[in-house]
Amino acid sequence: MSHRLILHLTKLYGHEVSESVYGRVSKYHFVDGHALNDVVGISKVAADALVNELKVGGEEEEEVRKAGRRVVQCIVQCLN
Repeated sequence: MSHRLILHLTKLYGHEVSESVYGRVSKYHFVDGHALNDVVGISKVAADALVNELKVGGEEEEEVRKAGRRVVQCIVQCLN
């Protein structure tokens, strides 16, 4: 599932952004020990990475973070 998520994020945001998300998701799974099918957790990690990579701050940050979570959750649900 996570590989398909990264593929879709590459199409949406480009290679650089998707690689950052991949790195964060990999750390979430391999280092922190969470399951790759943890939709809520992966959505949070991916949204945080998107906010960081898209260089959003201030008032827009939380809005983009929420939108990122929704995008990731939609992608994950469509892929399952």
